Amino acid sequence: RGDQYITSELFVLAALEDKGDLGRLLKEAGVSKGGLEKAIETLRGGQSAGISVVLVGGRDVQSVEMTLVFDPALVEVTDVTPGSLLTLDGKPVQAERALEPGRLRVRFNRATPVTGSGGVAAITLRGLRPGSGPLAVESASIGRTAGTDSPAPPAPARLVVAP
Repeated sequence: RGDQYITSELFVLAALEDKGDLGRLLKEAGVSKGGLEKAIETLRGGQSAGISVVLVGGRDVQSVEMTLVFDPALVEVTDVTPGSLLTLDGKPVQAERALEPGRLRVRFNRATPVTGSGGVAAITLRGLRPGSGPLAVESASIGRTAGTDSPAPPAPARLVVAP
């Protein structure tokens, strides 16, 4: 899960797999693997979590530009970097970032094109207060050697910040 430490939630998740009394007691108490995994993945107030924007089947990609919108009362963006598709070969990537409350605009440029599938942006969010709201890619464009494509943005995701 990318954690640098073992949380109590991960301990309970492992205990749920126990075939003895501990696993039986947890299941009788209504603890389920799906519910616990959902709780582990939920961002908590004051904690940070990373998300990746992934491009599948990119060809001759030289730039990626996108605008991400979110509820600024729930989360703030603390970092945004080019994803692995743009950085894997070690070539430099220029970055332009504009951050306003509830909106992140980012553009990554490469001198040489890349082809493949992978992350084009890695975004770190910090939970500010409990609640839920949409997290959406408002617009996106892929700059290629032969021009620019503007794919339809994906459906908005639901962002949950737990207490």
